[in-house]
Amino acid sequence: MRVSTYGATDVGRVKENNEDSYLLDAELGLYVVADGMGGHAAGEVASKLAVDEVKAEVVAKRGELERLVGAGKSWEVQAILDRAVQRASEAVFNKAREESGCHGMGTTLSVLWIWGGHGVIAHVGDSRVYIRRSGEVHLLTEDHSLLRELIKQGREKEVDSMPYASALTRAVGVQPYVEVDTLDFDVLPGDEFLVCSDGLHGYVKREEIAEAFAAGVDSAPKKLVDLANERGGRDNITVALVAVEGEITQERGKDAVHKYETCKQMPLFRYLSFKELIKVLNLTRMRHVKKGQVLLAEGHGGSEIFIVVSGRLRIEKGGIALGVIEAGGHVGEMSLIDRNPRSATVNAEEDARLLVLARSSFYALLRSEPALSVKLLWNLLQVISARLRSANRELVEIRADYEALMSQGVELFHVADDTGEYVIPRDKK
Repeated sequence: MRVSTYGATDVGRVKENNEDSYLLDAELGLYVVADGMGGHAAGEVASKLAVDEVKAEVVAKRGELERLVGAGKSWEVQAILDRAVQRASEAVFNKAREESGCHGMGTTLSVLWIWGGHGVIAHVGDSRVYIRRSGEVHLLTEDHSLLRELIKQGREKEVDSMPYASALTRAVGVQPYVEVDTLDFDVLPGDEFLVCSDGLHGYVKREEIAEAFAAGVDSAPKKLVDLANERGGRDNITVALVAVEGEITQERGKDAVHKYETCKQMPLFRYLSFKELIKVLNLTRMRHVKKGQVLLAEGHGGSEIFIVVSGRLRIEKGGIALGVIEAGGHVGEMSLIDRNPRSATVNAEEDARLLVLARSSFYALLRSEPALSVKLLWNLLQVISARLRSANRELVEIRADYEALMSQGVELFHVADDTGEYVIPRDKK
């Protein structure tokens, strides 16, 4: 996968030293931005040391990383990049203890590694990684700052009165160990990535980033740096841009786009960000079913939800057709909540491709991603509520029809066979 890289860094209009460091290494597939802190030259030392340590670890593990990507072992790849950041944190911490002029130094660290159509992010602090795909810019990282925590807790009104709202809640080197956020995802031809320090994203809006990219990736870094300086430039500004060349022609790439585009339109995933939806999709597997194949059997157990990417499914109960599920629909969601047998039979009305999410994976997500879990559970409640309301309306209509026939003196009788029980007028016997 061929990439083009462009970078720029600037001291800004207020600070005397540039404490940012960055790396663009297309041969390694490694792209890093670090924003140091500590005063004097300590911040510069911390950021450069962290970048060097991450690079050294990726060089040492290069063969293993490439092998793991080829084997589809994304968790192991994330673990290696996590360890690389841990080594950086330990190195910065030790240097701060050894040299008096470096006491208290630390740094943010945002690492992007791309190889073989696969991308992994390892992130600490408030530097950021963005992706531009299909003309839209999405944030792939979350700031580890007091400001972000206040916003998550719904306490935005306190920000202006809090002098240290921009303080970091996590940083590399403050302690020998630091909690690292990691994310893995498919990288597609045409994707463009921006890794930047807060000296940029603190002044430039997401839509302005998209505009700079659209005007030309080669000129985007300078345009973005100039824009941040025009608006104050009170911090160092660093921009590292990675553009993946080519167009989506391979089936894998088209499939990844199709999965995302299908799922983002679904009520079940309403309110999820690009990053959150990617996390959910990473837990799914693709299943192909042939026309006529039974997917769920009434009365049998099950522990998976099925999302229709293409094709049509048919729902039956007691041999009676209840409806169909087309692309963008889903079935089996109750298995995520309880362990009761399936309430209906579902088979493929035509060849179909399905995303399968297991209950165990869903529960693991609930434990590890509280904010994402709240969104998913709320969406699931809304879906179930909408279906219940629809069922109630149908029952009311049936009841009204029944009472209308009774008031007209129409004699009704019951018919039962192997497909169910019916109430019909005698003249329809």
